[in-house]
Amino acid sequence: MQRSTFHALDDESNLPLVRTLTESTFLWRLLKLCLMTMIFLKALHLSYFGLLGKFNGLTDFNAFHLAGSLALDGRLSDAYHIEQMRAAQSKLTDAVGFMPWTYPLPFNLITSLLALLPIGAAYFLFTTTSLIAFLSVLRRLVGAELFLVTFLNLPAVLLNVECGQNGLLTASLIGLFCLWSLEGRRVAGIPLGLMIIKPHLIVGIGIYLMLKRDWQTLLIAGLVGAGISTVATLIYGIDMWAHFFQAIHESTDMLKEEKYPLFRMSSAFAMVVTITHRYEWSWLFQIASIAFALSILILSIRRTSSPRTGLGMACVASALFSPYIYDYDLLIVGIGIALLLPVFHKNLTSFHQSLVAVGLLLAQGGWLLLTPLILAENKDQAEATLSVVPSLGCFFIVLMSGLLLTAIAPKRIAA
Repeated sequence: MQRSTFHALDDESNLPLVRTLTESTFLWRLLKLCLMTMIFLKALHLSYFGLLGKFNGLTDFNAFHLAGSLALDGRLSDAYHIEQMRAAQSKLTDAVGFMPWTYPLPFNLITSLLALLPIGAAYFLFTTTSLIAFLSVLRRLVGAELFLVTFLNLPAVLLNVECGQNGLLTASLIGLFCLWSLEGRRVAGIPLGLMIIKPHLIVGIGIYLMLKRDWQTLLIAGLVGAGISTVATLIYGIDMWAHFFQAIHESTDMLKEEKYPLFRMSSAFAMVVTITHRYEWSWLFQIASIAFALSILILSIRRTSSPRTGLGMACVASALFSPYIYDYDLLIVGIGIALLLPVFHKNLTSFHQSLVAVGLLLAQGGWLLLTPLILAENKDQAEATLSVVPSLGCFFIVLMSGLLLTAIAPKRIAA
């Protein structure tokens, strides 16, 4: 690996750990080997229980594969209703737990294709492809500092590998949009339009483009999203949208009743509801989070003319709009940090750089601190304990946002 381009305001910020993470070819190869080993072992695990017909517990990828199987059987509507989906999942495991299905119709195009394969093979294909795409885009964005940025995003990467979630896929699409946008390609709106599979993650980016009056990119993204939605509607039927919106309504009720693992959510809503258990207060703070995110976008545009910096702040701000965002989705914040590396290194002291790095690690993987507790207690006790753990992801994102805002206009802040 080439020597890092890392630099900072003073020599103290050029820490040995940072030099190691940016220059060590051995550690980088070891990390890639460990990730591929994890994927291979997880695929074997899913294959084994898939052959048995009963799983010892369900992961997110089980829900993906099940929804795809229901779609292939012409019963996709069952996935969008709690009781039918619960019954279908109970046939796969005796473990307690339920995963509702609230994805828009276009995502079912992916899950239907995955369901054509046995679950182990489908997981291996999906996760390996997503990981390679994510690392490839990240390399184009940060160059020699790929290992450093990957390390900072490691909690979310591990989460997506462990449960087979789509955070690596969505981060790849967002990163590709940013890359093509910086290169001035007209097709930059295509990967943004493909985010119709998880549109709540790109609200901030969409508003940023409107503030920049980038109507061409927005038009292309809109046409791509509408086109994919039309294909999904033709395949699954227009009435399936009614089932989807019913699922959204039911999931809102589940949020109100705190039936989601809120300690793993990263929104202001989740933070306040886990601390106060006051549903109305939680929505007020979520509105405040949205107002703060809008302020970030406006200040970013006023303080810098750099497209890279603006897109980076838009990615970070996008994590503050939706009340329904999990730790594995926070790779979008990691993409933002990757884009902001030049100003991050140049305008923040080593102490503030460390705060941003620790904030990103804790926002993405603070739940990992609870692993010893989960292993030490039985399942019922662990679930009871985790239900009272506060969600702090939003706090760390707000902290990072404030520090990054000072980095993009250091002279104004000093004045």
